[in-house]
Amino acid sequence: MTEGEIISAHPHITNEDIRAAQAFAADYLQKHPWIDYALRSRLTWTTNEHGEIAGVRVHDANFVELLTGDHLRLVVRRLSGERVEFVLTGVHDQRIDLWKAMIVSEVSAWPIASTPENVWHELFRDALREKKDERQQAARLIAKFPDAWLFAMESSYGGSVFALCESLEIFEA
Repeated sequence: MTEGEIISAHPHITNEDIRAAQAFAADYLQKHPWIDYALRSRLTWTTNEHGEIAGVRVHDANFVELLTGDHLRLVVRRLSGERVEFVLTGVHDQRIDLWKAMIVSEVSAWPIASTPENVWHELFRDALREKKDERQQAARLIAKFPDAWLFAMESSYGGSVFALCESLEIFEA
């Protein structure tokens, strides 16, 4: 037996079968990258009175990955090397403004009806001209999606992400 060699203990499963299964799994995860978040440790989180997410250490983390589609997957790497993944599903609206080498300052989330006006302003920045238009659009979204969350990832350098979503899950790798 050589180092890294696969040995099948089952008489009907060959080493080639195992290699083929591993290749299939790797190919599947590459084609469906959102699936691998299910293989991570889910973190329990809450928010404080300011909406800041508690229980998840990401201050000064580096933003390393963004995956969009019918959901958002945002990945940051802590200074200690661990990855933290924020998976937002049911995304209704978003504003993503990223620069090279984003450094995360804080991550927050509010139930839609409790979102402060300045956060709505950031979500609508450059899309609506007047404060009254922002308030009207916020009221429409609150009425349409009463159980949604407004998520914010802000940085000390490198941009920000704001999104209105149905759910937020956080994973650690």
